[in-house]
Amino acid sequence: MTATPCVVDTSAWIEWLADTALGKRLGKQFPDRPQCIVPTIALIAKTDGID
Repeated sequence: MTATPCVVDTSAWIEWLADTALGKRLGKQFPDRPQCIVPTIALIAKTDGID
């Protein structure tokens, strides 16, 4: 059985990248990389050095 892809909301990524308490809890629920769909805005924020 294959895992279903999952979109992780940008607000969750922001919390995770900022290393907040909420981000730490949310990060534990992120799917494995092959199943993780990342919104474009989170990719832009990370490549622009916002963390």
